[in-house]
Amino acid sequence: MTKLESIEDIRKILMEFSLLKSKLSDDQKVLCAFQKSYEKLLERFYQENLEMIAYVEYKKARKDFDYFVQLVESVHCYFADAEQRGADEPLH
Repeated sequence: MTKLESIEDIRKILMEFSLLKSKLSDDQKVLCAFQKSYEKLLERFYQENLEMIAYVEYKKARKDFDYFVQLVESVHCYFADAEQRGADEPLH
């Protein structure tokens, strides 16, 4: 799986999370399960994009769902552009 494909997968899951988030109950078990799934997805994104994401951004995304969405969108745009240029790795 390319980085772009992985990020597209993460974007899809985040969209599903957005829908679920608005329907979450006050049930602590449900909230805890959602939080664990969210943290697992964030960790995956961070590990796959260490060269693109600063640790401080990762920490902020742990507390701010919308910020995480913005990070994913930003990295997605970068790799979509890179794919159009014929590259799958960041420019340095």
